[in-house]
Amino acid sequence: MSLCLLQSSLAELKVHAAASCPEAARLLPQTEAVQERLQRLGKAAARELRSAQSFIRQRQQQELQEQRSIRDAFREYC
Repeated sequence: MSLCLLQSSLAELKVHAAASCPEAARLLPQTEAVQERLQRLGKAAARELRSAQSFIRQRQQQELQEQRSIRDAFREYC
């Protein structure tokens, strides 16, 4: 489930809970804390993903350069 969908569902749940149950207002701060935590986790996951993608791109470039060097050396040898 995506972070945006979770946030949207959580917002709907807060509105519905507050309207249908007076005690729900007592739980709203906890719900908001969960929502904030989800946002932080989502941002951290996005940073990790970008970092991993960057590492993969760098590694692919290194491998490509190594392949070119091997190819060039082979051509010179033959």
